[in-house]
Amino acid sequence: MTLPRGWSKVLLGDCMGKSSTVDPQKSKQETFDLYSVPSYTGYEPEVQEGAAIGSTKQQVQEGDVLLCKIVPHIRRGWTVPKSRGRRQIASGEWIIFRNHGLESEYLRRFVLSDDFHDQFMQTVSGVGGSLMRARPSEAARIAVPIPPLAEQRRIVKKLDALTARITRARAELERVPVLAANMRRAILSEAFSGALTSTWRSTRANVLAVHISKVREERRNDTRLARRKRANKIPKFEIPASWSWISPDEIASDVRYSIGIGPFGSNLLQSDYRESGIRLVFVRDIRRERFGAAGAKYIEPKKAKELHQHMVAPGDVLITKMGDPPGDSSLFPVNAEPAVITADCIKITPHPELVRAKYLNLCIKSELVQSQFKAITAGVAQQKVSLDRFRQLALPIAPLEEQSEIIQRIEAAFTRADRLEAEATRAKTLLDRLESTILAEAFRGELVPQDPTDEPAETLLSRIHAQRTAAPAKRGRRKAG
Repeated sequence: MTLPRGWSKVLLGDCMGKSSTVDPQKSKQETFDLYSVPSYTGYEPEVQEGAAIGSTKQQVQEGDVLLCKIVPHIRRGWTVPKSRGRRQIASGEWIIFRNHGLESEYLRRFVLSDDFHDQFMQTVSGVGGSLMRARPSEAARIAVPIPPLAEQRRIVKKLDALTARITRARAELERVPVLAANMRRAILSEAFSGALTSTWRSTRANVLAVHISKVREERRNDTRLARRKRANKIPKFEIPASWSWISPDEIASDVRYSIGIGPFGSNLLQSDYRESGIRLVFVRDIRRERFGAAGAKYIEPKKAKELHQHMVAPGDVLITKMGDPPGDSSLFPVNAEPAVITADCIKITPHPELVRAKYLNLCIKSELVQSQFKAITAGVAQQKVSLDRFRQLALPIAPLEEQSEIIQRIEAAFTRADRLEAEATRAKTLLDRLESTILAEAFRGELVPQDPTDEPAETLLSRIHAQRTAAPAKRGRRKAG
């Protein structure tokens, strides 16, 4: 790369400095500022007493630039600030740059740039993870582009301003998932209170009450059906006159349209799990609303036949009866192969004359129903909902035609929320690229204008070299023996 006029180059090794070691155990009651690798996340050193620090450290000082050599694919560069009245120390996983004569923030920004990082990763040894380390002796051969000192300061000032704006933009984008979640909660609340379709409903005939009564009467007269449980406690909440409070037990109220849970105890053991066969559905699958092959477990068809009463089919509504908290729900995909639910999962095959499966799934997710889940949840170590109590939840059920309208409006709103999150994700990716581009421009001399009156970098480097040569060498302590 051709450097701008007045710029020069120096090897990174020429910027490295030696530091004395500190044994905090010899000063147990002294409080230190410890620049550890974990504390870099908050860009704030740990404040610890010597007694709590278990190994020797490097002493660091104001203006030192620290570059992390452990797990180097994670970029970590730190400028040590002015002392806050405590000795400043750092773990041995930091390469220290000291007495380099450069603007410290300029050097720190360079070791975070793409160009440097690509070269730094070529010095790595180790098989992976925490065993990966960069070799300082090889990193020392990386060239650093050096502008005049005045230009270094202009670059840092410009980078600070641009970084602040990028940071603010990132903070705003981080709020988007929260806003999207709030949008989803709000639309569900409106939907299952009747507010979402109030105008639509006023133009339609209200037929649900008559229809529900007819279905209930038919079932009371059918002696083959077990006695069904009505909603145990109706919420103090107004729903439209054409709607009804119906329990899950009434929604799934005969042999074809049923409610059930997964097998317990010895009926299904981990030793039954296979890598292929009939899929198992776990609490985690319902919570994530994902039923793909990744991480899936299976059982043999013969075992699935033994557990036929626990089979779920496409279109079933699945609910978790265990978790923190219980009550997550998911619609088993219409294109999925039949599967078997495991313990702590509830399945409902809703009666199509009463409720559409999509409506039921969304209804369970609403705050109106989730608040009921909280009221019937028991347990300390493991929070659970009993099947008997679940059967008696009160669900606000609209007429079938209105259910279809509600589903359509919720899905449209959810699509807008999903699009908002996707756009935020893309924007964050663009911000990352923008930051990388800005750093690249800075170290090519394209971020700020050059000033021909600035002292050339070559003169600066010659002076730094002369000062280092003239400085008396620190004599190390001779080892005994």
